[in-house]
Amino acid sequence: MKYFPLVWKNVWRRKFRTTFTLLSIFIAFVLFGVLMTIRTAFSYGVDVAGLDRLVLINKVTLIMPLPFSYQAEIERVPGVEAVAHQSWFNGMYRDQTTPLTTIAIDPATWPRVYTEIIVPPEQWKAFAGDRQGAIVGRDLAEQMEWKVGDRVPLRSTLYQPKPGSGWEFNIDGIFDAPDGVDKTQFFFQYDYLVENSSSPPQKGLVGWYVVRIADPSQAVTLSRKFDEMFANSRFETRTTTEKGFVEGFATQVGDIGTIMVAISSVVLFMFGLVAASTMSQSGRRPIVTGSLPTSTRRPSSITNEPTTPPPAPATISPASRKVPTATSASSSRATLTVPRNVYPSSRACSRAASASCRGRASP
Repeated sequence: MKYFPLVWKNVWRRKFRTTFTLLSIFIAFVLFGVLMTIRTAFSYGVDVAGLDRLVLINKVTLIMPLPFSYQAEIERVPGVEAVAHQSWFNGMYRDQTTPLTTIAIDPATWPRVYTEIIVPPEQWKAFAGDRQGAIVGRDLAEQMEWKVGDRVPLRSTLYQPKPGSGWEFNIDGIFDAPDGVDKTQFFFQYDYLVENSSSPPQKGLVGWYVVRIADPSQAVTLSRKFDEMFANSRFETRTTTEKGFVEGFATQVGDIGTIMVAISSVVLFMFGLVAASTMSQSGRRPIVTGSLPTSTRRPSSITNEPTTPPPAPATISPASRKVPTATSASSSRATLTVPRNVYPSSRACSRAASASCRGRASP
């Protein structure tokens, strides 16, 4: 920690660079949060799906129907408490391009399967007696600003209404549910779908079945039994838990969870590289303290002093040279005599030749 003040001071030595580095890291975490929110939204309701409910769909694909007669056969299996059928409507409100969760149900059997859904008794009674009635989740009603008694037009890409009519529904009730349950769903009567459609579902066919069982530990056994009952028939089934059904329904457009995690990881990795590169450049930049050494002499071009060429180097004449000789036989030291005026020092310069000496000085 003793180096922390030094590190902190060096980090803020370039304020713009540090600010943009921190901003890039902040944006990375914001994008990560947004993507994880989208992932959670696509899996909303999966974790709280009923453990005591099984879903029977067509073995080929979800959009293929099942016969209405299967309901009676399923109800006779020991361990089954209630059975309800549902059909996907794919309804959209006004100019919306994203479909609402609109499902056609049977009011007589649906409440026995979804016991956690809370609807006032008078509202459910009104819905059961109104062929064009509908019940919507509280979140959806608040989002669309609907209230009980409103008349809501919808359009569908799967079912076209009869000529001269449209898909109009009366909001007879608003249901509530515990936390974690999807409250953005729109339910209406299956009989109205059959009567008002110009190309109704094939007679006696529904979308899928939801089965409430007495013992959740028998889910695997009952799933196998249901599939064996309808094996080798025209409409073979594939039974799964409600959680698996919701997950498969949400991933029809792709594995949203994996896609979001992959994008988030790439975003964090790239921004991490940017931040690491910026900080490494900051660490390699040298820190200069004090002042650089400068020459006290100014060049002659600045001082306007006359420049004179340097004098020719002094030469040593042969006569002035003295061959080193040994002073005695016992001494191995030799002396070399050099005239004093061969290499003149700055002290040897006379006052008259001061300009010449300054010319030899390096700036």
